[in-house]
Amino acid sequence: MKRSIIFSAIAISLLLAGLIAALTLNSVPVDNDENTQKPFYVGVTYCGNATAEAKLLIDKVKSYTNLFVLQSGSLQRNATAMDEIGDYAVSSGLNYLVYSGIDNASKWGWWLTAAQQRWGSFSDYTTTTSQAEKCLTAT
Repeated sequence: MKRSIIFSAIAISLLLAGLIAALTLNSVPVDNDENTQKPFYVGVTYCGNATAEAKLLIDKVKSYTNLFVLQSGSLQRNATAMDEIGDYAVSSGLNYLVYSGIDNASKWGWWLTAAQQRWGSFSDYTTTTSQAEKCLTAT
């Protein structure tokens, strides 16, 4: 009688241990393509009209952000300024996005192609449905 109680207790303990192990292993994510997390972006938007001020903002935020968004009407009409700010942002370790709106997207398609070649590939993240407003990531 004592032996059957001890045997039952051991069997139940082993069963519980196996069940706990199975549940634990099932809940641990496996490192494969399905469970790979997409990058998470935290950024700032610059709406000023001077490249020097944009660089100052980049210097101020580069330690705690990974995205710089240029949303300046006057600078968005100046490819040289967009390039200068983009070069500075990417060299500071930030991802760079020019938010141009749908109206400007068709005018600046050539610049987006050049920017992709200059700083890297477009990411999968979009800020709107416009193809021209995709996030550039440094490669």
